[in-house]
Amino acid sequence: MDGTMKKQMVGLHKHSNDIEESTELVSKIEDLEMQCQALQDYNSELEESRERYASIFDYSPIGHIILDKNGIIVDVNLTTAMMMKMEKQNMIGWPFNMFVAPYHTTMFFQHILRCKVAKTRVCTELDIKIHSCNPYCVQIISVPFLLLDHQTIRYNTTIIDISNQNRLEQEIQRLDRLNLIGEMAAGIAHEIRNPMTTVHGYLQLFLRKSSNLQEIEDFKLMLDELERANAIITEFLSLAKNKRNRLVRKNINKIVEAIYPLMQAEALLAGNEVFMDLFPELPEILVDGKEMRQVLLNLVNNGLQAMKHGQITIRTFMEEGDIVLSVADQGHGIPDEIQRQIGTPFFTTKENGTGLGLAICYSIVQRHNAKLDYTTSEYGTTFFIRFPRQIIAK
Repeated sequence: MDGTMKKQMVGLHKHSNDIEESTELVSKIEDLEMQCQALQDYNSELEESRERYASIFDYSPIGHIILDKNGIIVDVNLTTAMMMKMEKQNMIGWPFNMFVAPYHTTMFFQHILRCKVAKTRVCTELDIKIHSCNPYCVQIISVPFLLLDHQTIRYNTTIIDISNQNRLEQEIQRLDRLNLIGEMAAGIAHEIRNPMTTVHGYLQLFLRKSSNLQEIEDFKLMLDELERANAIITEFLSLAKNKRNRLVRKNINKIVEAIYPLMQAEALLAGNEVFMDLFPELPEILVDGKEMRQVLLNLVNNGLQAMKHGQITIRTFMEEGDIVLSVADQGHGIPDEIQRQIGTPFFTTKENGTGLGLAICYSIVQRHNAKLDYTTSEYGTTFFIRFPRQIIAK
């Protein structure tokens, strides 16, 4: 084989190798393109997933926050921001305990510590306090997790407002107590009053016959105490569940105006004042006028006793088709530790109180299928009686 032939053979072999390398390169390029496309698709799906998670996180009806090991807010959703009355971005970097009621701050840090030690789900109930608003109860549920570095710990925390749930539970318990007391009142109050009437009659007889000054004073004291006991029993009977109302068409404004002079006289004696702000075109409702006067007097007297010098404002207005009667004082508000006992029979903070005033108010309002509620702060307390549109007289 001559030199020319050898050169041609070598050239053909080299050309064949180049083709094979070129084919292999094209195949690798195609594989890389496929991998690149798959990676792009994966990134797109990941981005869509991230956006879906962000949307669910932000717009979830339940509050969510991410806390670091010190309880500092790393991320927060819009629901939580609305609960705390702040902008979302302004909350990031804040310690969450800034939103916790001062008396529950220690409880919050114990919650974080328990979550860190137990390395599992931890649930705690505590109060949130924002600015001058009343505290409200939330349930916080925290679950610890590690970031990709497997060292940095975070706490995925859910915040659920359970204040309404607690309020409903307390209302149910209070109504149960009222019903129980009401059944007791109907069953035993008359039986107690009968022997008391006999004792009262004999004491009056002895009083008229006695000429001893000391005996006269003793008899008068016993009679006063019996009359006080009789007054308590009379109030007690107002709690009777089966007590019948005499419902007639009445204008709430007329009831307020009728007893306004009495309330104003009581207020002036203590250096206070009573003002009326009555809605002029209030429709009539089916109501027991005597019982509603009792409710109004109780609420006004409570307000007067809560103030040294100030004013009571009685308002009537329409709200969402319902008639609302409100009584507002300018006292120092109801302490948190007492609020849960409001309306409980025989619970009182007054030296000579019976603890039946508000319980009777709740009972009467309940018999009218209305609702009694209140708001309180350091600037005073307002009680609201809401008469639903169903009992508005046609």
